[in-house]
Amino acid sequence: MTSRSRPGFTLIELCTVMGVLSIALSLSAIVLISVMGANQVGSATLLQLRLRADIADPFRADVASALEAPDQFGNLTAGPACLILRKPSGDHVIYEWQSPRLTRTVRSGEREHRAIVSSGIPDTTIEFERGAGDRPLMILRLIESRGHGVIRKSEIVAALAGDAR
Repeated sequence: MTSRSRPGFTLIELCTVMGVLSIALSLSAIVLISVMGANQVGSATLLQLRLRADIADPFRADVASALEAPDQFGNLTAGPACLILRKPSGDHVIYEWQSPRLTRTVRSGEREHRAIVSSGIPDTTIEFERGAGDRPLMILRLIESRGHGVIRKSEIVAALAGDAR
């Protein structure tokens, strides 16, 4: 009686194929995790840039169109957490930092319009600094605490009465 041999794969061949597939799957998982991490970093960076632009554009426009930055207006006093600007129309624009939000208030006579410019920027503080001179620079400083003692500062600078130059 003759034995019939069936075509097939040996155990070593099957183990080799499974090993190669597991290495390929592991590499593709590592690449996928890396791409997802890069996507998260990119999204966070884009959000930070957008928030800065949302703060910078109205701040620069308000400072450029203002005539002066008085020390006081009503019960408000200008300082590191408050900036007061007076427009040619007599309106006042007030920026106030009350952690975690920056508000912009426009007072026109008895009317008041308050808007939140930025809310909830994580681990961020905002400070205002007023320069001296005829047409001083107004500085809005964003101070971000990144943990482990890392602090990143960004400054948004505009010239007072810059539109009048």
